[in-house]
Amino acid sequence: MDRVSIPYRNTKLHKLTNEEKKYNKNLSSVRIKIEHTNRCIKIFRIIKEVYRNHTNRYDKRLQIICAIYNMNLH
Repeated sequence: MDRVSIPYRNTKLHKLTNEEKKYNKNLSSVRIKIEHTNRCIKIFRIIKEVYRNHTNRYDKRLQIICAIYNMNLH
């Protein structure tokens, strides 16, 4: 089962507490790292376009792209 983290929302009747603001801040800092990683992997265009090669090679090529991205991080 996947876990989904949803930020707290501010309403007219319910203002955010300091703890809720801190939680939203931490959640956004984690989320932005994931979004940047997705953007870098999409540069290779294997995810954002239709994959037209053999489907049994898709996983292996995606792993290679992720390995290249991880090498650039270090």
